[in-house]
Amino acid sequence: MTNDNILTFHGHVGTPVELREGANVPWVLFRVASTPSFWDQASRSWRDLPTTWMSVKAFRQLRPECRRLVAGRRPGRGDRTSAHRDVGDQGGRGA
Repeated sequence: MTNDNILTFHGHVGTPVELREGANVPWVLFRVASTPSFWDQASRSWRDLPTTWMSVKAFRQLRPECRRLVAGRRPGRGDRTSAHRDVGDQGGRGA
């Protein structure tokens, strides 16, 4: 393994999975939302932090896999998912 920086983002699918094709390259696009929470000892309750949204694009061979994993039935909001990306990669290799 190299010294790549990998970003992993866990959350819930927030938009329908869009199937697209551009320059004869199939791809999918959807958004993932994550709202971290923490235990507030003072109020003895869980508190939510602001929601973070990320756009996820998957190209070529990742497209059918994303569609299968995220949209097992019909592309559904609320499905849990994880996205991994090589931060140093600008070539679209990651999802």
